[in-house]
Amino acid sequence: MQTNSTTSFKKWREIFEKSFPDLKKYGSIYKDLHQHPELPCQESRTAAVIAGHLESLGYEVQKNIGGHGVIGILRNGNGATVLLRSELDALPIKEDTGLPYASTVEQVDSDGCTKPVMHACGHDMHMASLLGAADMLQKVRAA
Repeated sequence: MQTNSTTSFKKWREIFEKSFPDLKKYGSIYKDLHQHPELPCQESRTAAVIAGHLESLGYEVQKNIGGHGVIGILRNGNGATVLLRSELDALPIKEDTGLPYASTVEQVDSDGCTKPVMHACGHDMHMASLLGAADMLQKVRAA
């Protein structure tokens, strides 16, 4: 005998499996963001990547919120609201990982000093994960 919770779990699992994003795609986005970090208040390229991807998924996108902030809205009628948030900025640290997609970026900071920049903080992975979650939400919107 199946219980309601068993039936519910099976339905949820089926929805999850159908909506699971292409990890190679989001791995590529991660590597691109990692290779092109930007200091705080200078994240114009990063914001453009995020906005462009959300637009490609069918989100209504608002740009330049509080600087380079991006809002992606996926409307689904009345009901619960889901908010996903990610940081965009990187740190003034020289990357010495040896990765093929390592950052070689240098930027001028707010004090006028040129600094090496890298995503030593995980924001690159956070952004790629957020875009993957946005992809899944778009796919399950009607579920």
